[in-house]
Amino acid sequence: MTTKIDVNQQAHYNTGTIEVFDFIIDHKLDFCDGNILKYITRATHKGQEINDREKALWYIIRSLIMVQGKKNTLVSVKKAMDYFNNRKFNK
Repeated sequence: MTTKIDVNQQAHYNTGTIEVFDFIIDHKLDFCDGNILKYITRATHKGQEINDREKALWYIIRSLIMVQGKKNTLVSVKKAMDYFNNRKFNK
């Protein structure tokens, strides 16, 4: 027997024809990539577009660092991270 769990879903969760969560699961995206997609697709629907795009940028940078983890970090990633850190994102 399956029990349905009532989850309070905000309007920005279902703005397209497929819920972002379902797309993330279907494409087996990892944590960073899933959050990138989540923040970008919902950014214009929550009233916090700049903040959500900065969050996506943070996950993009972290993802690049993880992918490059065993190699030298590219200068462009360092520059992006410095830019991000100077934006005072984590208020």
